[in-house]
Amino acid sequence: MGSRRKPRARSAGLRSPFVIGIVGRSSFYRQSLAHRIGQVSAFLPIDLGTGYPNSISRARDHDLDLVLIDLSPPDACRFSEELLEAAPRARPVGILGECTETDLEDFAAAGFMRLVPIEASFEELIRELMGTLRDETDRDHRLERLAQGYRRQRSPEASGSGATASSLSRRERQVLQLMTRQLSNKEIASELGIEAGTVKNHVHHILRKLQIPSRWEVLKRPK
Repeated sequence: MGSRRKPRARSAGLRSPFVIGIVGRSSFYRQSLAHRIGQVSAFLPIDLGTGYPNSISRARDHDLDLVLIDLSPPDACRFSEELLEAAPRARPVGILGECTETDLEDFAAAGFMRLVPIEASFEELIRELMGTLRDETDRDHRLERLAQGYRRQRSPEASGSGATASSLSRRERQVLQLMTRQLSNKEIASELGIEAGTVKNHVHHILRKLQIPSRWEVLKRPK
C-alpha cells in the first residue's frame, strides 16, 4: 500500500476506484480499516501513517480522492490544513469521539467535509464516504448537526435570516474572496501580508456569520 502510484486517468464517463487515504495513531487500526475498506470494490485504500509530517509527504505520492483522519482534534485540524496544501483535491473526513464547540469551529475552518462518530458502524462509514465523494449535502450528518447547534448557541449573527457577505468586515471579505480561489490559510496570509493564525480567526468568523458548516461550502456559494 505504500508504493508510489501514477496519477489515474479521469473522465466524466469512466472512473477508476476512489483512492482513500487513511491516517491514524494506531498501525493495527489503520491496517484493519484499510482491509475492510478494500473489500468495497469502489475504493482503493492507502495507509498514510500516523499524521503530520510524514503522512503529508506520502499524500503527495498518490492521487487521493478522500482522506479519513483519526487524530485528536488539534492534530487532525493541523493535518487537514497541511493536507489541503499538498493535495487540494483530497476531501478530509474525520473520525470523531467527543467534541467541544471550539473543536467544531476548528474542524470546519480546517476544511473537513464530514465528521463520522467513532461509534458508527462500518456500513454507516461507507455511506458517509460515498456521500462525501459524491459531494452530497447531507443535512443530517454530524458536522452539520453540530454546526447548527453551535450557531444557535454561539453566533449572534445567526439569529437573523439571509446572512450575506455584506455582514462581513472589509478584511473578512478579502479573506472570503481568496477562499473562493481555494487558497490555503498560509497562502491567504502571504497574499494579505498577515499571520496564518489571523487568517484562521477570520475564517472562523466568516463561517459563523455566513452560517455555513465548513470552508468547502464557500465554494458552492453564488459569486
